[in-house]
Amino acid sequence: MGGASANGPSSSPVISADGRFIAYHSWAGDLVAGDFNTTQDVFAYLFTPAGVVVDPHPVFECGAVVTGDGATEVSWNAAPGRAYRVQFEDDLSAPAWTDLDGTVGILGSGARISDATAGGVRQRFYRVALVE
Repeated sequence: MGGASANGPSSSPVISADGRFIAYHSWAGDLVAGDFNTTQDVFAYLFTPAGVVVDPHPVFECGAVVTGDGATEVSWNAAPGRAYRVQFEDDLSAPAWTDLDGTVGILGSGARISDATAGGVRQRFYRVALVE
């Protein structure tokens, strides 16, 4: 957002139906401070109605890695002591998201959950919700 080129590729942009959010995958390690995990991350940005970025920092960082047994492990930065719910959707035009079964594990400032149902699915979208 500052005009400099990233040090890795980004792809798969998705814009929310209301046009307020854009999310994309990136291998670049210089989009946020402290990104030393050398894995692909997912970034989300909020736009004002005029299309101007409100906050140049990601709303959250999320990564998804397919494990050897075909499950997908979803991880994100989290606040200790908070509870999270993870949902998925295979088709963003469908009206409802499905709760992901399983337990969210939180260690320090990171959280993760495994999706054993993702094997063989061409694409899957995840969202993480803070449970109040």
